[in-house]
Amino acid sequence: MYAVMSDGGRNEFASTIINMIHFGGTSEKSRQHLIELRKMLPDSLKSNRGIGLTRSCLDNVNGSFYSWQFKRMFSDDSGQFDGMTFARMENLRVDLLGFLERIAVSVPQKMKTFIETGEKQNSSRHGHYRNYYDDNLRMLIEDNDRLFVDRFEYSF
Repeated sequence: MYAVMSDGGRNEFASTIINMIHFGGTSEKSRQHLIELRKMLPDSLKSNRGIGLTRSCLDNVNGSFYSWQFKRMFSDDSGQFDGMTFARMENLRVDLLGFLERIAVSVPQKMKTFIETGEKQNSSRHGHYRNYYDDNLRMLIEDNDRLFVDRFEYSF
């Protein structure tokens, strides 16, 4: 996905995100991205360790990749997300403990302490997310991925 949307790693962050936003669009560039992605995807998920997409998954692509994939993965047949619990990466430790409590999982104190204070794993160093988005990119995301902005109360 990244290789295609970043045009082989040549694009900077904003251009790559713009390609993801226009993923299901009607432009020639969007159509080319879908063609390239289809070439890379398997026919089946059996024994596949990729991103959970097959060629046929792309038959019903529309809109931004993020919103399309989110709906595809989590909505029910009527397009609703009722009963789903989501943890925000920026609050993962607190959200995880809250989720376990809501579903009545007993968390031993040692585990709770580890979740709250354990060393971060597989983390990266980066600036605040707002630093990566110019006004144009913010507006594109707010317009095309309103589902995320509203559901998770994100703001720029």
